[in-house]
Amino acid sequence: MKYGVEVKLDKEKFLVVKETLERLGVGSKARKVISPSCYILHKSGKYYICHFKELIKLDKEKRGKDTLVNITEDDLLRRDKIVKYLELWGLVEIVNPELKEKSIDDIKINVLIVPHSEKELYTIKHKYNIGKQKIIKHTS
Repeated sequence: MKYGVEVKLDKEKFLVVKETLERLGVGSKARKVISPSCYILHKSGKYYICHFKELIKLDKEKRGKDTLVNITEDDLLRRDKIVKYLELWGLVEIVNPELKEKSIDDIKINVLIVPHSEKELYTIKHKYNIGKQKIIKHTS
């Protein structure tokens, strides 16, 4: 797959990784708001940590739509730093040898980390919903 960072994990850790990713991203400690930057994707028996913009681009490509999505270097750095945190915490093993060699301190970007004990104090604003999208029909 050309998007995301491939990782290995025990199947029983999938939900832990998914929940942890909800608490890593950008936001405001003062306003108690976080927007998760990354999501876990299971595809063809492999796991990938993807930035939400990568997932939007994948969705557009699958539908044959215009794939113009502005994925910045900062987006990719933030994704890589989040993957390094997951590795540091023993949740995943990074497959990519180049990223595996990097230190978390080598990736110069900020990531807001909400401790699990504080999750209920924060509003989580998702910029992407993984899985099937709900279609809402309006009647007049």
